[in-house]
Amino acid sequence: RQVRGENLVPIEFEIQVELPDKYSRRDEFPAQDAGPSTSGFVADAVVLIPRPVPPPPRPGAPAPPPGQQEAMLRGRMMAAKQDFARLLLGMFATSYPSFPLTFTYAGQAEAPQGKADVLDVKGPANFSARLFVAENGLPIMLSWTAPAAPGRGGPGGPGGAPGAGGPPPAAPEQRMFFADYREVDGLQLPFRIRRAAGADTTEETTFDRFRINAKVDPRRFDTTAK
Repeated sequence: RQVRGENLVPIEFEIQVELPDKYSRRDEFPAQDAGPSTSGFVADAVVLIPRPVPPPPRPGAPAPPPGQQEAMLRGRMMAAKQDFARLLLGMFATSYPSFPLTFTYAGQAEAPQGKADVLDVKGPANFSARLFVAENGLPIMLSWTAPAAPGRGGPGGPGGAPGAGGPPPAAPEQRMFFADYREVDGLQLPFRIRRAAGADTTEETTFDRFRINAKVDPRRFDTTAK
């Protein structure tokens, strides 16, 4: 369930993973008149179904710069890789070969579950986060700060120029809370994830089931689908 304005929008989803470098997530929106969408990656190729089509240029407007569509697709691929990396941290407190992470011990912190070990996590494309691990070895929270959007200025000027109101406020800290761990084929996996921006919950995810070493539908990893 995702918070959108004053509404809590239900989403039915399925994630398929084939390590080391295949990931896709298929979303359906029962409350909306829209078909399902799939996003993910295979190695360094993006999975997007349906594929986004660039809008036609407006009459008299300059042509878009070369490579704009390719840059957008690379951004979507990297976003999918980072989303998967964050999910994997909550499940296994580790990374995967196509998006390797490094871990540095940062100390201890108090948590509702007791003391938690804190790890600084770094990865490709300026990926940075803090992972909180409970005394029983299970991850309980991941926190990070999203980079500021380029071209956002203060009230007095565009393009990052500070205006009378000063620079734009810093982006709120993003958090993922992992809970309701249950045993699946000898693994402890979180069946509930809550995502928050600052103090506000933005998404609540409940997993119905996990299937380990199940047959994966290859069509979910189609990097050429339209």
